[in-house]
Amino acid sequence: MNIFSYPRFGVMVLSFVGLFGVLSPDIVNGQEFASLECQADGTTGINLSWSLVNPADQPAFFEITNSNQPQTAVVPGNVTSWTIPGDCTQDVICIIAADAAGNPIQTLCCGSCGETVQDLGCIASPGSPGLVSLQWSNSDAYTGITISVNGTDVVSLMGNMTSYQITDLNLGCNTVCVTPQIGATILASVCCEVWGGFPPCEPTISCTESSNSTVDITWGTPAWTCNGSSYGCINFQQVIITVSSFFGEFTYLPAEFSSSFSLGGFDLDSYAYTICLQVVGSADEYCCTVGCILCPVPTNPPVEYRRGDPTDDGTVDLGDVIKTLGYLFQNASVECIRSADVNDDGGVDVSDVINLLSYLFLDGPEPAPPFSECGVDETEDELDCEQSTSCI
Repeated sequence: MNIFSYPRFGVMVLSFVGLFGVLSPDIVNGQEFASLECQADGTTGINLSWSLVNPADQPAFFEITNSNQPQTAVVPGNVTSWTIPGDCTQDVICIIAADAAGNPIQTLCCGSCGETVQDLGCIASPGSPGLVSLQWSNSDAYTGITISVNGTDVVSLMGNMTSYQITDLNLGCNTVCVTPQIGATILASVCCEVWGGFPPCEPTISCTESSNSTVDITWGTPAWTCNGSSYGCINFQQVIITVSSFFGEFTYLPAEFSSSFSLGGFDLDSYAYTICLQVVGSADEYCCTVGCILCPVPTNPPVEYRRGDPTDDGTVDLGDVIKTLGYLFQNASVECIRSADVNDDGGVDVSDVINLLSYLFLDGPEPAPPFSECGVDETEDELDCEQSTSCI
């Protein structure tokens, strides 16, 4: 190795190392290195190679230093590679471009030949979500180590540390990185993926109108992949599907482990329906809505009944007279009070009792329709008819 007699000067690091020892360019006093690489060959030492952005702008010479070697190599400015003795796992190598007066123009360094931490292990604690233990092998040359989670630095450690514990990982999959440095030289990061626990998740339900009367229902849950393992949040062994509308609520039980179900009998052009899915053993429901958006306001269909039959037994007799008297004077309940309005005048009073007695015993006129058979009242009034079981 040629050793020149140029004076040696101090080293000032001005830029950072990139991945595997390749330095990003840095301009100082108009001189710009394009790259610097350090690579040990295992026999003769550490092989260095570098380049300039503009090869015509050569410095007068380069000085090469090794943090663990007393010798300093000084090489002409037209040289772009050199080999020096050294241990790639421990040394910090710097190359200084200088002018003819020996003034430094620019300095670039590579630490440990660009090698970073080895054998990174990330061990999550199943019983403690958010807790992970990190372990790695180290280099004696590191001056600092940074731990980051999902791209954010969380702690800076001393360069000789080989383990650390994180206690507050985010839920879901996390990328944890260990990044060493030597002085101002940042080496490559080594990362691993760690599962931090289940984030809040809701099953998805999709309702597709395949026709005006049929709805196809599908469901599932979010899933994640982390460090080669898959995670899902709910086991859909058995679900219950409930359909709610103006007509009432109906429940269906799809086959176990299924993820789709088709239902018919809808009138999607006229009514809105709410379809809800519930996992057996859970109180939570997950719903979707199908049908018309601006549906006509539905009204309760009129109840069919027989006038003069407040007892709702299907016949008109003296018992209906007694039932009406009980309603008038003893506060007795009548589910279809319209049936007691014998004369259809919109109210129930003694005149209805007299009219019914006249029909039964004096061959008087029969009650107003609907009478001979069950039907609806065509006369609008305030009287109600909740139900008439004899006319169902």
